[in-house]
Amino acid sequence: MRVPEGSGRRSLRRACVFSAVIAVSLAVSGRAAAELQQRPGGMVYDSHNNVTYLANPIFESKKYMSEVVGQSNPSGKMTLAQARDFASGLSYGGYDDWRLPWAGVWVTSPSCPNVGSTCRSNEIGHLFYDEVFSAPYQAIPIYCSSKVRTESGNDRNFQYSVNDRRWENCEGTFLYYSQTGPLVDSAPIFTVANCDPQYEACWFWNEYPAYATSPFANPWVFGYGGTQSTTPSPDNQGFVWLVRDGDVASVVDGDSDGIPDNTDNCPAVANANQTDNDADGSGDVCDGDDDNDGYADTSDNCRLVSNPTQSDSDGDGAGDECDSDRDGDGLDNALDNCPSAANVDQTDTDDDGLGDECDLNDDGDDYPDAADNCPSVPNNGQDDLDADSIGDFCDADLDGDGAANQADNCPIDVNVSQDDADGDGAGDACDFDDDNDGVTDASDNCALVVNADQADTDGDGAGNACDADLDGDGAANAVDNCLNIVNPDQHDQDDDGAGDACDPDIDNDTVANGADACAGTAGGAIVDATGCSITQLAPCSGPAGTITPWRNHGKFVSATAQAVKRFREAGLLTQAQADSVMTSASQASCGFQ
Repeated sequence: MRVPEGSGRRSLRRACVFSAVIAVSLAVSGRAAAELQQRPGGMVYDSHNNVTYLANPIFESKKYMSEVVGQSNPSGKMTLAQARDFASGLSYGGYDDWRLPWAGVWVTSPSCPNVGSTCRSNEIGHLFYDEVFSAPYQAIPIYCSSKVRTESGNDRNFQYSVNDRRWENCEGTFLYYSQTGPLVDSAPIFTVANCDPQYEACWFWNEYPAYATSPFANPWVFGYGGTQSTTPSPDNQGFVWLVRDGDVASVVDGDSDGIPDNTDNCPAVANANQTDNDADGSGDVCDGDDDNDGYADTSDNCRLVSNPTQSDSDGDGAGDECDSDRDGDGLDNALDNCPSAANVDQTDTDDDGLGDECDLNDDGDDYPDAADNCPSVPNNGQDDLDADSIGDFCDADLDGDGAANQADNCPIDVNVSQDDADGDGAGDACDFDDDNDGVTDASDNCALVVNADQADTDGDGAGNACDADLDGDGAANAVDNCLNIVNPDQHDQDDDGAGDACDPDIDNDTVANGADACAGTAGGAIVDATGCSITQLAPCSGPAGTITPWRNHGKFVSATAQAVKRFREAGLLTQAQADSVMTSASQASCGFQ
């Protein structure tokens, strides 16, 4: 975020930093050339004051205001508090003891109207008035930025001076050590900021030395370009030019990696990149435990990632913390829906982004897999018809009768035999009309036998089509000689298999019972049209149809003769048969008293 400038700040005499390149010839003074000495890494040593200047403080100050303060498009100007924080927190060139320049020591007043010894006594004043200028108030020669220089066609042309207001078109300011070589923007001795072109001065924060005796408590700012020092409010904003005490020329670099030993995290081993994975101050090239997890790099299965447990789920030698495929299933962790559980097929039943192999609730219902009777099929009801601990939604045999659901003609009714009386595909156990006769089983008197008429001869509730004793006489149909007629005695006079109760010719004399005048004719006897045999027409016991005995034997023989005559006339007897009958009659004892 942008840090607003103090609303109550006083003007720094509207101190501006101008947009130009300051190129000064230090050859104007032999002493000056000797006192300013360029050092590697963007630093300049002032042998007079025994301090080292940061050659490009504006770059570092802009970075501070952007990254630390959060200011967008910073100019590099900052308040006193920010300047002090910037200086104390900066580590540059292997040094972290940078500070603001000291102001001069004034006895009664902070002003230096004559640019005399009081102004020269502060570090920046000495730099400008003793090292840079040959005389007080000398105009500072200006080089414009690379863009303007290119347009001018002459990189060595002094475009404008401070006193010439046309310099406001320049963009950057560079103070070079010498004019005797090519002007290279990337290697200036000093660089200051783009300034507000409305004014002729740039101001820099200075600290008032603690050892000085002065009534002025606030630090001073120093302006150059013919201006004076003053004492501003700390809330005002100025630029910062950092210095540190002493020279940096005697830097030791034992491993020749370009990093001074005093800041090199591996002074004995070259490591220009200074990589320090675990930030323990020891560079990786000389750190025996780069991730600081207690395991030496030579035995650590994740050399650059801390993993004290050394876990290696897939046993591939790369610890889980640094293994791009922890479960070894061929899928990168970032793409694997179960990074720690091998699942090549990446099955994710409930599409929740977690593969089934590591999802504690594969189907996404209200039951975790451990308690779910269908872990892969949502079933919040947990219904289990056959109580086999497999929920109905995933049970291949819902009723547990041994027949798979797809083949079971009654999937939810136990019917091991798979009976289907009417062959309609619905098993009898679940068919409401097992015989498909149009009468539902609940009211069908023969549920498994077609009997649309529901006939029940003996009224016993079992339809004739399925009644084992149709007439209810106690004789099973299979042995009953009169299926539909009650005849518990099963009498069959003529032994023809048809009981007398239902035999149309009980005596089997070929004369139906209704026309038979002589029932009970002996088997094999010759009968006349009335169904009577000679014996029945002339019985030995007495005249037919009476209980009276024959009066004599002759009456019996006479009656027999009459019957034989009728049979002979009817062609029922041959003469021989007739003679035989009469012989028997004459010899019989019938009619004798």
